[in-house]
Amino acid sequence: MKHITLSHKPLSRYKLAAVKAFGTFVHWNVLLTFSMAEAEELRRAFGSDDEHVRPISWGVDTDYFQPSGMALQPYDPPHILSMGVSNRDYPTLIEAMRRIPHVNCHICPTSAWEPSLGALAARSCRRTSSSSPMITRW
Repeated sequence: MKHITLSHKPLSRYKLAAVKAFGTFVHWNVLLTFSMAEAEELRRAFGSDDEHVRPISWGVDTDYFQPSGMALQPYDPPHILSMGVSNRDYPTLIEAMRRIPHVNCHICPTSAWEPSLGALAARSCRRTSSSSPMITRW
């Protein structure tokens, strides 16, 4: 029997520790990931190869999703949006944003499926020229 595994947030420190402690990775034929970055990091973590850790290829329906021909308008002021929790360094992003106060920044480190990520997700502030970026909970 083949074991094909797809895990949500496989790079979380607790999941990695559990998989390593119990040795479950050696029983999986393939570990599918949601991104190339996750696949590369998991290959390093488990000492694996491209054959055993593969990203899912997300297809796009090009018959439905086609450019409208309208040019995108730049945000005024400039805007940064950072979402997710895997492989993020939000403290560094927040520190960098303090150096460019003219740029709006929204950080969404959580989702409806994971309502709490400790102190970072619990804070909620709107950026002004002297404050931190806005941290949004979805």
